[in-house]
Amino acid sequence: MTTKASTLSHYIHRLNQVIDYIYNNIDSELDVITLAEQCHMSSYHFHRVYRSIAGETINVTVRRMRLQFAAGMLIRTQDPIAKVAKLTGYASIEAFSRAFSQRYKQSPSQFRQQEQAKARYCAADFYIMNAEEDSNMFTVEIDNTEAMSLIGLEHSGDYMQIGQAFEKLNMLAQQHGLLSENTRFFGIYFDDPQTIETQQLRAMATILVPELPTPLPSEFSIFSLPKGRTATLLHQGDYASLETPYEYLFGQWLPNSHFEAADIPVIEEYLNDVRDTQPCELLTRISCYLN
Repeated sequence: MTTKASTLSHYIHRLNQVIDYIYNNIDSELDVITLAEQCHMSSYHFHRVYRSIAGETINVTVRRMRLQFAAGMLIRTQDPIAKVAKLTGYASIEAFSRAFSQRYKQSPSQFRQQEQAKARYCAADFYIMNAEEDSNMFTVEIDNTEAMSLIGLEHSGDYMQIGQAFEKLNMLAQQHGLLSENTRFFGIYFDDPQTIETQQLRAMATILVPELPTPLPSEFSIFSLPKGRTATLLHQGDYASLETPYEYLFGQWLPNSHFEAADIPVIEEYLNDVRDTQPCELLTRISCYLN
């Protein structure tokens, strides 16, 4: 490794410690001085180094992570909005509502009502859907997926926190020259969060590369997906609301189809960049392998 590459690797390792700190202290004061201390840099240099490597300022990253965490809480819990604001580091409900509305284009209460209504619709007990009703919620297509060799980072625990692995992956892949405008990002999910304890959930944050680097950088793991037939649907909206298309795919579409799911993890492909895309415009392609 050249001296320049070694220095970049060292910086990225230190910045990844900052990413971990943010995720583990999302309800705390996350000012530049505190974050710079986590990687032993002056706040002045930290600002510049982080923006250069991550592609956005640290303040933008923190705000995005806080609001993404808040969106998940609004959907998955009935906690009062004041509590959600406090647990995501906002000093007042007014400041939280203002920041949330600016990013999500609706108030926290409107977002919760809309997304929980979708989830209730998809999870309704004894709901029977026939083929003509498929288009009411999502369109499922049968595709032939090519074999893929993915490299990435392992993630354990709450699937809503896999963004932590993707933040690190983005910087590490950049370090090793693996990113281009055509790079495709995938999430691989090995367990059902409805039946497995949250702390035992397993996933991977990955990218598809034209050919595997040799030797493979020690930070990465390889995961190979076979060629096969998949049921695929496209979801538009915040990542926090991805449970809704899963409920539809596995709770409604699959039982009413003549297909069976194969014993291969579900994959998600993220079709735009969360850093410069409004949450309501995020596109995720969910694919389930079929026997």
